[in-house]
Amino acid sequence: MLTIKVERGGDIHTYTLLEKLGKGSYSQVFKCKRTINGHDEIFAVKVFNKSFLRNEKTWKRVNGEMQCRSAFEKVELEIALMKKLSHPNLVKLIDVIDDEHADRLYMVIEYVERGQIMVYNPATLEFISPVTKTIIPEDKARKYLYDIISGLEYLHLHKVVHRDIKPENLLLTNDDHVKIGDFGVAHLFETCSNAQKTLRDSLPETTRPLNRITRSQTGLLDNTAGSIYFYPPESTTEKAYNTYAADIWAVGVTLYIMVVGRLPIYNPDLMMFFDDLMEKEIEYPASLSAPLVYPSTHVRIAILFRETEALTTLICFRNSCVAIRWLGFPSMRSLYAAPRLFSV
Repeated sequence: MLTIKVERGGDIHTYTLLEKLGKGSYSQVFKCKRTINGHDEIFAVKVFNKSFLRNEKTWKRVNGEMQCRSAFEKVELEIALMKKLSHPNLVKLIDVIDDEHADRLYMVIEYVERGQIMVYNPATLEFISPVTKTIIPEDKARKYLYDIISGLEYLHLHKVVHRDIKPENLLLTNDDHVKIGDFGVAHLFETCSNAQKTLRDSLPETTRPLNRITRSQTGLLDNTAGSIYFYPPESTTEKAYNTYAADIWAVGVTLYIMVVGRLPIYNPDLMMFFDDLMEKEIEYPASLSAPLVYPSTHVRIAILFRETEALTTLICFRNSCVAIRWLGFPSMRSLYAAPRLFSV
């Protein structure tokens, strides 16, 4: 774990550091402000030690071959990706400051005031909402799920998989909307050199309609990323699996956590967890409403169903009658009229 000595009240370019918000494996996160014409703007800033990043190496399987990549390269990719993103349900990159003298890199990002939607207590194995101090009511969870899917759908339409959807990376604004953050393990298929299939590449113009593309046919990778308890069942095999679908599964796990307060599948023994992930029946409390429980509904089929050929894309989910009724989604027949990700 990296520790960086940063003084509160110190200046970084035009920003002044405030209190510490948290830390990760490679960075520490601070609240900061920028004063323009007497008005304070509040942001969050990730502080990295560049030498540390360059010395941290990880090995990753790509097309059956092991490749080495430094943590610095990962951060560079995260920055490059975030520069291209623009959606109300995604945390925005504001500024990047490369301080050669201090050997530091600063990522200034949007500050999302109310923090993560659910907080995990390892002592009780439970998640609670910082707002409600318990689980999230279904009507509120419905609203949050709409925001999550809207942001994730934007990513998927532009060939980006997040790969780490979980409550910790879903942040709540003052006006009660959810933004997806932390793109540290996200993958952009458009820059992939191995010609893996992606969402649009997998749409034959004459043979298969959009709403029949299933999760086993697109966005294939043969490595895992993110948090283990949010992995989909198909990631436990040695075969390449659909990472778009993995994001959908993680959304389903997150929805379950919001309304139940615990993981749908948990075992502290990871080998037994992976067995449970493939075979154990998910328990749905009797208090949940029908669209979240009945196996015949599209909500469950689209999110927490193990048969990969039956698990559909977010496009199918948003077009389903249950999604329209339970979430209030409009029909998605004109999905590809969405804003462009890349500027010309």
